[in-house]
Amino acid sequence: MDKIRHNYYLEDLNKTGEHTIFLHLWRGDEKTKVSLKYKVNPSSWNTGSKNKSQICGHSKNPCEDNDTINFMLERICGMIEKFEDLKSTSSIDEMKNQIRTYVNEFINTNPSSNFDKSLTPKERVTFIDFFAGAGGFSEGFMQAHAKDKWFDFLLASDIDENCELTHRSRYNHQLGLSTKFLRKDITDHDFIYDLKQDLTGQGIDVIVGGPPCQSFSLAGRRRAFDVKNNLFYHYLKVIRELKPKYFVMENVKGLANKDGGKIKKSIVSQIRSIIDETKFHRIEEFFNILTKIQNSENDKTPISVDSVIRNIIRQYDHSIIRFILNKLKYEIEIDRNKKEELNNTLLNRISNPFKCLIRDYVPYQVSKTNAVVNTIRHGIRLLRRQAYLDELNHMIVKEKSKSDIDNDNFVTSFDSFLQTIDGTEIIHKIKQSLKALKKLIISEGWLKDGPKLNEPIKEINEYLDLYSLSYDGCLEVIAEIAEYNDLGVEFKNLMDEISLYQIADEPFIANSSDYGVPQKRERILFIGCRSDQNFIDSIPPIKGEKVPLKDALTDLDKNGKNKSISKFAKEAKAGRLPKWYKVGTPFYVKSLENLRQNKKELYNNGIPMNMEKSNQTEPVKMRLGVILQKGGYEQAKETLKERGLLTGKRNYNLLNPNLPAPTMVTLPDDFIHYNDPRPLTVREMARIQSFDDNFVFQGKRTTGGQRRKREIPQYTLVGNAMPPLMAKAIATEVLKNIH
Repeated sequence: MDKIRHNYYLEDLNKTGEHTIFLHLWRGDEKTKVSLKYKVNPSSWNTGSKNKSQICGHSKNPCEDNDTINFMLERICGMIEKFEDLKSTSSIDEMKNQIRTYVNEFINTNPSSNFDKSLTPKERVTFIDFFAGAGGFSEGFMQAHAKDKWFDFLLASDIDENCELTHRSRYNHQLGLSTKFLRKDITDHDFIYDLKQDLTGQGIDVIVGGPPCQSFSLAGRRRAFDVKNNLFYHYLKVIRELKPKYFVMENVKGLANKDGGKIKKSIVSQIRSIIDETKFHRIEEFFNILTKIQNSENDKTPISVDSVIRNIIRQYDHSIIRFILNKLKYEIEIDRNKKEELNNTLLNRISNPFKCLIRDYVPYQVSKTNAVVNTIRHGIRLLRRQAYLDELNHMIVKEKSKSDIDNDNFVTSFDSFLQTIDGTEIIHKIKQSLKALKKLIISEGWLKDGPKLNEPIKEINEYLDLYSLSYDGCLEVIAEIAEYNDLGVEFKNLMDEISLYQIADEPFIANSSDYGVPQKRERILFIGCRSDQNFIDSIPPIKGEKVPLKDALTDLDKNGKNKSISKFAKEAKAGRLPKWYKVGTPFYVKSLENLRQNKKELYNNGIPMNMEKSNQTEPVKMRLGVILQKGGYEQAKETLKERGLLTGKRNYNLLNPNLPAPTMVTLPDDFIHYNDPRPLTVREMARIQSFDDNFVFQGKRTTGGQRRKREIPQYTLVGNAMPPLMAKAIATEVLKNIH
């Protein structure tokens, strides 16, 4: 009997430039082919040789970056080998039928790699999702379409493995999209490089995301040197780099009043300070005006300016103004190559007068051994190594977070070291040592005329202040110099003209219950609108009554008396994605490795996935039963105390079926089902958040204690998510305005 030979090849080019994968089988004079029903772009097809057709096995991964297709091809190879091992005399058509049956079964849970683009509206609008979590923003944007526009989901990013697992399961396997997932810390120095590599030159119309609320939330402590504390800064760096038409940042409502509203004001200010680089010459022109002005009131000092900026402005000359202009230019990265050159020039301006100071006034032996002198000398060297120190700081902060260094005997030492190598602290120590050096020179009699020391020390301090200026600090100095020269209004108007993004003075507070979500979840929204786009300052609520909790959960509740299914529940069961998406069978998978191996638990019995209930001890069941019977925790406390069931837990929230639910959180036992003495299941929380039933939360269902800081289980994915219907309302408003 002849050996079965086979190869994969591409055929049937469609309108989008993609081909269908075919399998060619032949044995002796018999030959046939079978469609594998997957479409791929030829650029991702790796045959391993110059031949159009390639014998299976010569290329380890025929379809680059697509584990789903490669898994299927490997299994087909295994089926062929098994067929030959049995030394079957059956015809090659029987082999074809076996493969076709397998492919059909596989497609049910791993749909074709492209949706039906012929059904999409005419205009494609691209978006990416940062701090993506479960994908609430992503789902809502994919559900939205308006007029002749729809959203194409290019990439999501987060640092957690379970976020990636849930995204890849949903978007790559279940929906068959080519959406990429970048699991990387946004604070990494090469994050933007890797991001742009993944985007392969595609333009980004909209960016969405919300830096984790731990940095801003009114609840809990804010740790020093926490990796989360500067995520907003890095989010803005991405926006500066990609320059989307719109971006949306959401966070907890409490951010609006945090620190008396200062944080909110600072965020708006930083967004407005993103300059349209094509209009930077307007600032240079403004500087030329400033340098020509001769102001006779030399003692004039701006009001309400911190001491650092006040000193710069009071003593400024044209060379310092030029340094500020150049530093601003390089801080916004118009000319990246000159940024390091400028910093070295500034450090030379600091180092040279210091060397002269030591040479002229300090004895040689003292200059080599004195701690004050060495602090200044070594501090300047540390500033020259600031890029390396910043990377070291970043790595230690990440390790501190991974190892949960907090509320222990390590945290003070860690924070002390991190503060020591921070650029601001280095400059502070240099300035302190300059004061001490002046006192030392005078007290030792090395220079009897103290005022002679003022000029070099003043010069060093001025350039230290310049070196420490950030992007926003540069703009603040320019604004104050303009104010100093009675041109404050003109500079404000100039900034309004050259700012890349418009944003409302007061960010919008959105309530999810206004958008068809059975939950009263309030979030603050910062919507940045590029200057060439229509301005958006609010998201109109949808018409109709608010959805009560019972509409979301009654059909899932075995104890419910009314089994009629609400409109909301019908939509959740059917799925809200538009018709151009082909949604495969829901499945659960434990890990990324299991996903790669196609070890999936399939949806069955008509019961939505993620419906597992918590295993509770008898005392817990009794406690929750009393609270349900009494109508609330406060009403039940006396009875609980009598029965020895009262705990130190601050509150249990008994849900009201006739109202939208309160804000869902990450701990399931904070809520008690209105009709059953137990916490909510993951699926019930997902319904309340407005996720479709065919959206499956993957990985571990829950974790406890410190593990919750390192792992994001299903309950946390749901509790932290943006409600998809709320995201859909935002997306719809963007589609109406984008052009």
